Amino acid sequence: MTPAANWREALSHMEQSIDECLATLSKYEEQFSKVLHERPDATTPEPVQQSRITLWDEKLHDAEKQAADVEQLLAEQEAVWGRWRQTFSNWQQMVNDVPHALAKFATTSQVART
Repeated sequence: MTPAANWREALSHMEQSIDECLATLSKYEEQFSKVLHERPDATTPEPVQQSRITLWDEKLHDAEKQAADVEQLLAEQEAVWGRWRQTFSNWQQMVNDVPHALAKFATTSQVART
């Protein structure tokens, strides 16, 4: 399951819970108004609207795209860092090999002179 799908599912559960709480609250208000002999408010909480779901989907899609962009950037930086480390390692190896190469060259030169 993708992170965006997890968020959508969590948001759906939260909105459903809020709707249930509002419906329960409306029932209590209705009962309370009967006790006080008042007319209850005619408005009842509306279920989750499609526009809110669409808005969340758009926001989650944008966040998912941004996360993918960041992951790609990190992967590119990791590749560059790996190349740099390899280059540095090669340079260190060359620096370590120079004294041996010079010693070998000096030995070969002395043999050639004699």
